[in-house]
Amino acid sequence: MAGKADPIPEFPPDNELPASLELGPLAWRSLTVGVTVAGFQVYSTGVFFTLITRSKGPNLQKEDPLGGQPNVLQASCDAEPPAGSLRLGVRDTRIFPRGHGRSAHRLDLEAWTPFPPDGDLVFHLEWPAEGIGSSEFSVPRSAAARAVVLWPVAAS
Repeated sequence: MAGKADPIPEFPPDNELPASLELGPLAWRSLTVGVTVAGFQVYSTGVFFTLITRSKGPNLQKEDPLGGQPNVLQASCDAEPPAGSLRLGVRDTRIFPRGHGRSAHRLDLEAWTPFPPDGDLVFHLEWPAEGIGSSEFSVPRSAAARAVVLWPVAAS
């Protein structure tokens, strides 16, 4: 009898304190926009982070860089986001948006992504409409060893 796969953890564990991870300067920019991914908090099962976008050109309230697609932040989407949209994805798993703030010149999005079944988290980012080409960066799975487990998970 085949065993059932573990469900994808959609939230950080409640019984852990995360380890902070600095990946160095992750910055993408054009003449009118800048994007970074920062604040990596690593848990045993995944990473919580913030996507930070600034603009002196496109109005980020009127011209939704995410193309109105709440699922644009996933490794695979059912609906393809509009051409030229800001895209952030991760290989072999999903990204779960957890909160955001926006104004005409700023968009901050907090998100969680679990580690894939094997290997590191490999992100990709692009914003073709603003001249930002596709690039990748990784969060090493080994960083999860620095998370502090406070107590065992209670059985449900």
